[in-house]
Amino acid sequence: MKPVRILVCCGGGIATSSIAVALVKEVCNDININAKIDKSTINGAPAIAKNYDIALFTAKYKKPLDCPIMCVTNFITGIGLEETKKELKEVLKKLEKDINKD
Repeated sequence: MKPVRILVCCGGGIATSSIAVALVKEVCNDININAKIDKSTINGAPAIAKNYDIALFTAKYKKPLDCPIMCVTNFITGIGLEETKKELKEVLKKLEKDINKD
């Protein structure tokens, strides 16, 4: 089964995205999703987005990308965290199904 390729983006691509990556891994483990997770800066995302199935941003991002986008600011603030986890689980399940439909 092919992994879901996830890009997690924050301002510097280090601290905040590391926190978000830990929560994304938790979500993937909860629903048994095989995932490949990488980090990037927000500004670096457009150049590499085509290599991913989804890009998760810890801040608002409104520019077009070559993959779906989801805001996961709640992974940092903790406000609405469970709702965001639930939404991400649904998105990842659909992506995994679409990626592996062949």
